[in-house]
Amino acid sequence: MIYAAEIPAENFQRRALELLPRLPNLEQLQLRNCPLEERDLPSLLRLNRLRGLGLEGTQFSAEAIEQLKQLPRLEVIER
Repeated sequence: MIYAAEIPAENFQRRALELLPRLPNLEQLQLRNCPLEERDLPSLLRLNRLRGLGLEGTQFSAEAIEQLKQLPRLEVIER
């Protein structure tokens, strides 16, 4: 089972975000410096087991962060 994943900025592809919900046990996700956009938010909002999310260096708005904070198990967002 996969509990943690990192997508390096240099390898970032939006398709990878769409596949993350297929990892039902994912608890930690590192997306540091990835060129995330608001349109990427729905894929992340489907990660119901997520406990920690690394978003340092991304351009997500404060509103997007607030939506992510609604994930049921999310404890930490690194910004």
